[in-house]
Amino acid sequence: MQMLNREVKLLPSTSKVIVVIPAYDPDHKLCELIDRLLYKAPTLSIVVVNDGSNEKATSIFKKIEAFPQCTVLTHETNLGKGKALKTAFTSIMSYSKKPLGIITVDADGQHKPNDIFQCIYAFLEQPHTLVLGARHFSRKDIPLRSLYGNYLTKIFLRVLYDIRLTDTQTGLRVIPYSSLAPLTKLPGNRYEYEMDMLMYFKKEEMQINEVPIATIYIDSNKSSHFNPLIDSIKIYSIFFKYGFSSLFSFLIDLSAFSLFLYFLRKTSLPSQIFFATIFARIISSLFNYFTNKIFVFSEKEAKNSMIKYFLLALVQMFISGFLVEFISTEINLGIPISIKILVDFILFIISFQIQRLWVFRKQVSKGENHHEK
Repeated sequence: MQMLNREVKLLPSTSKVIVVIPAYDPDHKLCELIDRLLYKAPTLSIVVVNDGSNEKATSIFKKIEAFPQCTVLTHETNLGKGKALKTAFTSIMSYSKKPLGIITVDADGQHKPNDIFQCIYAFLEQPHTLVLGARHFSRKDIPLRSLYGNYLTKIFLRVLYDIRLTDTQTGLRVIPYSSLAPLTKLPGNRYEYEMDMLMYFKKEEMQINEVPIATIYIDSNKSSHFNPLIDSIKIYSIFFKYGFSSLFSFLIDLSAFSLFLYFLRKTSLPSQIFFATIFARIISSLFNYFTNKIFVFSEKEAKNSMIKYFLLALVQMFISGFLVEFISTEINLGIPISIKILVDFILFIISFQIQRLWVFRKQVSKGENHHEK
């Protein structure tokens, strides 16, 4: 990721980038934004998606439709920001004249025209990259919801995906046209879709550049339709799903471990804890593999994923068995089940990264990879 600083210059051709604005119950600020954009760049094309807005907003969209450079697409009901973006992307893909890219802009007036053009200019210099308009959160008047939301998401992306961004929740993004088709197939229809987009670009190894923009929150961001509880759950859904999958696998593993250990205690077999760990892990890993493959990482076509998974599970199983056996018998720090819980929790975090980066990583063929490295 690179941070770019520059003054806005005269754009070579604003027709090369299409502006996409998802809008739900917008007010006059949307018309003012479009008016200012077209004043500075009369050849700019703008696609606005009315995402099931109320009747009060009808006059706003009629004013927008009066601009010849604007197209208004309409959802009869509110389907979410992610779905609105997909609708715009699908429409743009049908154009006979293909743009180099599109720029997504929020409808609430948080993005200044100067910053929008600054991001477009940065993209035109490197049209195979993702450009993000990055706000800074050092000011004291930043709403707590936005401050902590960005902070938590930044930690989440850095720790789990090695995505290092200043602003993880920015709606100002310039996206190469070649990425639109795969983006329309991503899951999620609401705010979590923007998070899925970042993870997609990371998986595709696309270069991400950040351009500093003004940090604007109007009326403490009261106009935002972001639901802190519901939308946060959706944003972090992949980790929640991985957590639940691992929790159920862990319970299966722990139950099987206790059962096998109970019967092995009645035999003279050496290393009973170690063998109980192996037998239990074989059962739990089968369950974990299929739930992670289908429901967590959704990579049903990942090549050789079963071989990779069980290779990982084998290594993890021996490490777990050795550590639990060693700590229980040699160091004598506690009962085996307690030690197993601690050891397996640490391995749980490590395993998530390995599965994401290696086991269920989709192999992108040269023909599919349309961007420069």
